[in-house]
Amino acid sequence: MTTSNRLILYGFGFLIGLIILLFIWDKKDAQFNYTPQARVKRSLLSKNEIRQSVSKEKFTNDSIVRFLIEHGKVVFSKSITNRDSCNLYHIKYKSEAFIEIENCPSYIHLTETNGLQIFRLD
Repeated sequence: MTTSNRLILYGFGFLIGLIILLFIWDKKDAQFNYTPQARVKRSLLSKNEIRQSVSKEKFTNDSIVRFLIEHGKVVFSKSITNRDSCNLYHIKYKSEAFIEIENCPSYIHLTETNGLQIFRLD
């Protein structure tokens, strides 16, 4: 078998494999979060329970917290990611507004906020 025949056979098999994988991933609704930013956000948004112990600004709506996680930026230099149980993430939104969230195994815990008066519904 010549080299060109082997390359053609390899390419044909590779193409069939790609088509099969595309059908499987389409059915599973798979997402590929390769960056640390995307992985942290997906982990935070996958939790159903949001606990809050913020004394300054008490949010009554969990959708505001989810909005801030989705549209904010995780600042890893201010985050503590080497804890055993609940890592602390600092999420900055716009210029000076931020939230700090502990990512625990079954819930997220909102520990601190600053500059989020624009989200007040009063």
